[in-house]
Parts: sequence; structure tokens; C-alpha cells
Amino acid sequence: DALNHNSYLLSPDELVIADAKKPLVIAGVIGGTESSITNDTSSCVIESAVFDLKSIRLTSRKIGVRTDSSARYEKGVHFSSAESGLKRFLHLVCEYKIANVLSSIIDVYDKKPKQKSVSCTCKQIYSILGIKVPEQDIKRILTGLGMKTKIEGGEISVTVPLERDDIENANDLAEEIIRIYGYDKYDSVQTKLFENSVVTEGGLDAKTRLERKIKASLVHNGFYEALNFSLCPSDVCEKLRITDNRRFMIKIANPIGEDLSCLRTTMAHSILTSLKYNLSVGNKNVDLFEAGRTYQPLSLPLTELPVETERISVASTEKDFFEFKAVMLAALEESGAKYSLARSQEPFVHPGRAADILDEKGQKIGFFGQIHPLVAKNYELPKTVMLGELNITYLLDYEEKHFTVKPVSKFPIVERDIAIVVKEIVANSDIVAAIKSAAGKLFYEVNLFDVYRSSALGEGVKSLAYNIKLSDDTKTLTDEEVTEVIGKIIKALKFRYGASLR
Repeated sequence: DALNHNSYLLSPDELVIADAKKPLVIAGVIGGTESSITNDTSSCVIESAVFDLKSIRLTSRKIGVRTDSSARYEKGVHFSSAESGLKRFLHLVCEYKIANVLSSIIDVYDKKPKQKSVSCTCKQIYSILGIKVPEQDIKRILTGLGMKTKIEGGEISVTVPLERDDIENANDLAEEIIRIYGYDKYDSVQTKLFENSVVTEGGLDAKTRLERKIKASLVHNGFYEALNFSLCPSDVCEKLRITDNRRFMIKIANPIGEDLSCLRTTMAHSILTSLKYNLSVGNKNVDLFEAGRTYQPLSLPLTELPVETERISVASTEKDFFEFKAVMLAALEESGAKYSLARSQEPFVHPGRAADILDEKGQKIGFFGQIHPLVAKNYELPKTVMLGELNITYLLDYEEKHFTVKPVSKFPIVERDIAIVVKEIVANSDIVAAIKSAAGKLFYEVNLFDVYRSSALGEGVKSLAYNIKLSDDTKTLTDEEVTEVIGKIIKALKFRYGASLR
């Protein structure tokens, strides 16, 4: 039995102190009743030992016993403490005359490390401290701290006590010297304050600046920031319908639980889980965003570090597609990226109500849209939930956005409306780009204000109505000039997309 009168079943991994027949003590944790001191004890052997902190911690946790002894050993005890502690105990025994010491110390530790030596020059000490400390004071101070010190020809040789693991080099010796020599010696130093200093201008790094700008835009539009773990369950790709290389996730060796067992390769799961929780507790209108990282391994099992990508994920339960699009593009405008929109290829968003954001090279820098109905079912969310994401790592490649202003034209803006019929596959963004290009320097603004579909138009086509604004900074546009520009726009749309006037 242990001292707490409980019995414990130990494995070969647990360390014990034993005699020739049986264990007497669970080493470093708790003693046994057979080796305890009672009123009938007349002699005893005093043992002072140092144990491996990991072994004690694991044993204490496994058997569920925590004592003052285990608490000390878990934090680590220097091996030199065993001898000094034993000597102190024997000193107190003799001083208070509570027993007689019958034998000397027996040390069975045959791998005692050697005392280390540190060498430097007095000149190095002076350079570090900024003041000159007399050699005799250096020797006096270090010797008084238990360090054998020898100074010859400006060279300092110090033998460091075993218990002083913190003494490694000249900087450590200088620190010991000045704390004893006294910081008040600097009061008499005649030197100019900050003589050799320079002003360092502080500031945020590019990633933090961009991230804060995007966050501020989202907050301005009523979104709240969510904080989630970068971990996810192993079945997340099935729930999100992911079949590409993002399904290869890094598994954690010692996960907290199955829900936090893998490093995420997409932000979608985290933000959708946050939405689900908020809806379950009665928060019906929820707009959230999260800034975090994804971890994509180059190969499994890991042979090198995974690719870490900074992203901002956005989700909403109350905004429709066009409102959510405006929020995402407003956030994107905080960067210097030039982008276009294309039908989204993400498997967890609706195939007809989502868009990928592409840069000038066709690289995807984000997406937004309504979640896929099957994903909504998997997460027990409404089908109208909106989801988006911006890749901060890619956006950092662009220069920070700088705004320019110009005076408002003194001449009137001319408006014209046109309605065209195009194939269903033609995107609004392509039409807008063609209108802008055809209008040239007279272009001011274009807005889509109507989308119409009917059997009269035919299958696979749609009618788009645009309000086009034209302006010239130098003069008032004539009807002839406006008619000519509108004609160029219609020809360009017909040539590029087969559009016809409705």
C-alpha cells in the first residue's frame, strides 16, 4: 500500500524504489507504508534522488496521484540539488540533535557532468557594459558567486558551478558582474544620451495592414468576427463535397477529439459550423467572418512543411446573393487587385448562384455565392446561406491600393438605356467589360437594371437591360456623338457575344 492507503497496479514503464524482493516507493510520486517512519523506527537510510521529469509526470497522471513531490519533479530538479539538499538535511539533524549520523554520503551517480568553463576578455566585458570595471572587482564578484575565476593579461577564465546552467558566455558574465557592481555606477558616466541611436519608424507589416482593411470593410457592413480552431474532423471533405487534393489533410498525432483531429485545408467548415451554432441558440440573422490559415500538404506522409495560406472566410444567413456580392467586392476593393468574375467551380456552393474571383492571370483569389443544397443539408443550415472567401496570401502580391480623385465634370452626363438578348451562358461581367471598352474615353458608368427570361425569347437566352452613362470632360456631348458611341457598343456586343437588340 502507498502512504494514502491505496494500492496501484504498475506497468514496467513506472519507476519504483525497491529492495531485493518488492517495490517500496513509487519513485518521485508517493512512498509506501512498509518504508514509512513510525514511532518504533530506530534507524533509517536517507535517500536524496533526482528523477526524469517526464517519467514522473506520466506516472503521476496515470495513477491519478499528485503530491508535493511529483509537483516538484514534474518541473525539473537539477541533479546537483540532490547532494546539497541531503547535506542540508544532515546539517539540521546534527544541529537540533534529533539523531546521530552513522555513515557518510554514498553517491551512485556515475555520469556526473563536468563543470563547464567560460572564457572572455576584460575588453569584451567593458564593451558590453559600457563602463570599465576594475579587474580585481571582476574577480571578487565572480568568486563571491561561486565561480572560480582567473584573470591574466586581460583574459578571464571562469569555472562555472554545475547548478548555474544559465552562464554560457561573456554576456552572462557581464550581467552577473554589473548586478553586483551596481547600476548606480552609470550615474557618473559622462556620455551623450542616445549618441549613436537612430529613429526606427514603427508600423504594421503588409499582411496585417491588408487584413485589417478587409476586416474593417466587413465590420462596416455589419459582420462580426469569429474565432475558430484551425482543426477540423476527418470527414469534412465528404460534408463539403470536396474531391480535389484538399481532401488530403494532415492528421494530428494526439488530437483533443475527433472533431479537432486534422488541419483544415478549407475555411468553409469552420465558418459554417459557427453559423450552425448561432442558429441553434436563437441568433437568426448572423453575418460572420473569420481570418485564419489553411494547411495543404505537398505529400502524405509529411516529408516537408505544408503550404500555409492566409484567408478570410465570410458567411451570412440574412443577405441575398446580390447584397452578399456587394459586401465581398467592397472588401476586395481594399486591395489593389484587378479581377474578373466567372462561374464558380467550388463544389460546396450552388453551381448557378456563385462566382469565382479571378485575377488578370486567371488565378483564383476568392469566391462567393449561395451554398450547395446538399452542403446546407449536411450542416443543417438554410439553403439561402451565403459563403465567400478571399485569399490574403495571393492579394499580398498586389501593390497597396491608392485612390486618386478628379474634379467633377462641368458638362452634363448623358444617359442611354439598351436591352439586349444574349445566350444564357454569357456573364454580365463580360458584357460590362465590352461596353466599357467600346465607349472608350467617353465611358462614365454602366449598371444592369433588369434581367428577363421568357418562352417568347426562346430557350437558353436571356434579356439584359443596361443603363449607360457617357461624359466628356471638355464639352457637352451632342446627340450625334452619343448615337455613334451607342452604335459602337451594340456592334461590339454583337461581334463578341452574338447579342441583338430587344
